[in-house]
Amino acid sequence: MGCSNFNGEQATKDAEKQLYDLFNKYDDGEILSNTNDKSEIKRTIKHKFNNYFTEDYRRKINQEIDHMKASIIESNLDHPVVFFLKDGSEMGEYIVKFNKYDLSKEGIVTDVDNHSVQVEIDGDRNPAQIPVNVIFKEEDGMMKIDHVEDSQL
Repeated sequence: MGCSNFNGEQATKDAEKQLYDLFNKYDDGEILSNTNDKSEIKRTIKHKFNNYFTEDYRRKINQEIDHMKASIIESNLDHPVVFFLKDGSEMGEYIVKFNKYDLSKEGIVTDVDNHSVQVEIDGDRNPAQIPVNVIFKEEDGMMKIDHVEDSQL
């Protein structure tokens, strides 16, 4: 797994900072995309979230977007992989908005053996009502989101 100089305490601080930065970058419900072009949505996500997501996680997001139906109205944005997106169709158009979560301070676990940090996050409105576990790994010298799963599994 590479070098063994993983500093769990620093990685935890860095992962927390990344989440705070991510959730302060956009307002809850802020429009991220106003198109139904999947390629454009993927480009927007890569551009806006490159410093927050590993390359592997962006591939998972792209796969999830590829599996979505043509209309976001018919799509399931409750999937943990796209936890940061929410359907904006209530405005009468095809738009994708930012879905803001809150950190659960007691839900942080550092895994020194796997060089990862897991943080439980949740929100108070759909689809953020279901808490998710966000797993960070180091990439390009930064802690980035590498995997997201439903924390109620």
